[in-house]
Amino acid sequence: MTTESENYGERFNAEVAADLRAARSRQRKSFPEIADTTGIPRNTLLRYFNGQRDIPMPAFGRIARALNLPVGETLDAIAQRLEQD
Repeated sequence: MTTESENYGERFNAEVAADLRAARSRQRKSFPEIADTTGIPRNTLLRYFNGQRDIPMPAFGRIARALNLPVGETLDAIAQRLEQD
């Protein structure tokens, strides 16, 4: 049985991954390029971007900086979207 907080966490992580995918697409950055910039292995990045693995906040921060995403604004926007659902 999934609790409400677990469901919110899964939805939040899915939204984070979606925002990262969109930013990567807009900037046309490859996974090897992001891996080089962040120091996060390419396979790990793929799992984050595909929603197969939760993204730890330190990793999210490094990826967001590599994609020129404002961390706070991005997290706030995701939280607002989830509240609207």
